[in-house]
Amino acid sequence: MKYSFLSQAEQGRNDVWRYFCGILLVMLFSLVGFYWIGVPMSRGLAAAGVSVDDLLYANKPEEKIKHLLAHSLQNSYLSTHVAYAFLSMGIFVAVKLLHQRKMLTLISPDATFQLKRFGLGFGVWFAIASVQTLIEFLYNRTAFIWNFQPSVWLAFLPWAIVCTPIQTTAEELLFRGYFLQGLGCLTRQPTVLAIASSLPFAIAHFGNPEMGRGAEWVALTYLLMGIFLVLITLKDDRLELALGVHAANNLFVVLIVNTQDSVLPTPALIMQQIPSDPRFTIVALLSGIAIFYGLVFWPHRRPDE
Repeated sequence: MKYSFLSQAEQGRNDVWRYFCGILLVMLFSLVGFYWIGVPMSRGLAAAGVSVDDLLYANKPEEKIKHLLAHSLQNSYLSTHVAYAFLSMGIFVAVKLLHQRKMLTLISPDATFQLKRFGLGFGVWFAIASVQTLIEFLYNRTAFIWNFQPSVWLAFLPWAIVCTPIQTTAEELLFRGYFLQGLGCLTRQPTVLAIASSLPFAIAHFGNPEMGRGAEWVALTYLLMGIFLVLITLKDDRLELALGVHAANNLFVVLIVNTQDSVLPTPALIMQQIPSDPRFTIVALLSGIAIFYGLVFWPHRRPDE
């Protein structure tokens, strides 16, 4: 099968040294975004939030605590995700200056973005995650607690909706866009491409606290998720499905059902106080992948397949 998506790297300059410099550039932008912009921004916003709450809620300690919590969540979330915004800028600079091609070629062969395709990936994966969580809840209700704090959740909602897609888009542009197309210059073997581009994605999550549940199993979960996102990108020959799935996955976690050991501590509606066995998570992921593939691809096969 000819992958037009992978062929986009051939439009510009794709020397090995350009990709090496591009990766260094992306890392530099990310570090600058986090340490020089994100951290100082978080500290400044935290100080401003404390001062405002001292004035507005001096005689209302409970309200003050709620608002301080909301400010803390917003500030930490914003400062962390500033790095992803800078990471995206690094990718843009690398693609435009080093490789001399359009940024949108990381998304599709025709250099366009199909919102409908993104929405399909988002909606199907969000529905699958919801059904799987409901099944797990019915199996073990004591593992979940209702965590809804209206004022905190509503204050956090717009930040989550804006910042989370920035993070997931940056990761998709890097791993399923820049890395994958670069590897496509060396081989068109889907298995090799899927594993080679997913290993850095899994390694990037090794520092997450959920690794404590069983590092080898959690790492395998991230690896399988990365392989899944590569395969649907190659199958669809464009990136929007992967963008939608990744955004749906992370928004479901930060807004709907989160865990106490999550790398993204948020005021989700429901808190899973007893994390799932990582081996069960792998089974659930594989079943979700199979369902997604069947719903998205089998009824709508492309004419040339």
